[in-house]
Amino acid sequence: MTIRQKIIRFKEVVAAISWGYLIVKTFVFDVDIYLIERLAPSIRWVVELKAILLMLALSILWLILGHIEFFKFIGYVVLYPAILVFGRILRLSFKYWPVLIILAPSAYAFFKRLRSTFVLYTLAMISCVIIMKSDSSIWIIPAMAILGAFLVIHLFRSLRRTYSAGLYSSLARHVRWARESLIAVFVLDKPLARRGKKGSANKLSAKEALKHAYINHSVVEMIAEKVHDVAKRRRYDLYLIVSWSYSVILTVLVYAYQFLGLFRIKPNAFKNADGAGFWSFFSFSLNTLTTSNVSAIQQSSAIGSFLCNTEVICGVAILIILVFSILTAAREAHRDEIQEFRSELTLFAKAIEERIASIYKLTVEQVEKAVLEENFEIVNSLRKARGLPALSLTTKIVNAKGDKASLDS
Repeated sequence: MTIRQKIIRFKEVVAAISWGYLIVKTFVFDVDIYLIERLAPSIRWVVELKAILLMLALSILWLILGHIEFFKFIGYVVLYPAILVFGRILRLSFKYWPVLIILAPSAYAFFKRLRSTFVLYTLAMISCVIIMKSDSSIWIIPAMAILGAFLVIHLFRSLRRTYSAGLYSSLARHVRWARESLIAVFVLDKPLARRGKKGSANKLSAKEALKHAYINHSVVEMIAEKVHDVAKRRRYDLYLIVSWSYSVILTVLVYAYQFLGLFRIKPNAFKNADGAGFWSFFSFSLNTLTTSNVSAIQQSSAIGSFLCNTEVICGVAILIILVFSILTAAREAHRDEIQEFRSELTLFAKAIEERIASIYKLTVEQVEKAVLEENFEIVNSLRKARGLPALSLTTKIVNAKGDKASLDS
């Protein structure tokens, strides 16, 4: 184990102990006093002087680590819970990357209109509570209207999403812009432009430029491969079916509350509904949408007939979304966007390769070996993410002519 690995392990242990002690001390009991009294009551003074002892320990640590490393250490300990959470999320993302790629467009659309979605669902839930608890038409009628508007907006968004540009189309435009406009600055030209007059400065700048170029190339190629793999598996079809099923269930639920609200303000609007509650009207809503026979309740008024007809119209809209959107347009649009995104990534990676070859006369494989010694963990982590075997430090670096490459030129 290297010194750096020991420091990382030490930080991990200190952070875990510190937060564990803080949580137990705050929410459970005085663990420090308990342990001292049970194990070494003769040194109880340690608890009373713990603030001074902590300052002494920090002073010693500060002197040993220096300014930068000390503040890195303190920052790691303070942010340890967040590091654990986000680290776990990143590990799960790498483990379940197909699911992440499939859900990315939906998550993008959700966060894009998060405010309006939050307001709509909040109003819809409040309306459901009003219908369940109130008997006054003054409250129930507006609640029914809000639920109706909520459902119409949801179905309209579901249909519109099929024909609107998605996440991968937007990402493809950004990748194209980077490839066409910023490739020289983003990858190689800037580090080289800052080279000093001394040879050592030139060598350092060249190595940094190669490292950035290699990392960008590897990440771009890895994303392109993952996206292509997901497209071949056709898992997006499953997401579309789940999305459509959600629309069906949401429609049944909304109309169950609509029927219940109508029953509360006008009980004679339905037959065979004496003592009926939410689940009875849920069955009636399902019965209306699917033309099944799972409920004995029947509508017996003009307004009840109107609500049933509107639910049938919503059922037709859902069928249109299924046939003309989810099973055709949505799949084709998603496939085209994925293919466009992957093509732009491939061109971006190729452009990086061409810049490396024109400036250093090296292939990507030779650059990988050139940066391996000083970036061993980064290189092999990127290779592992791409499903490639790890490299050893004994690999020699040669240029396109077969000679040893010089990073000073």
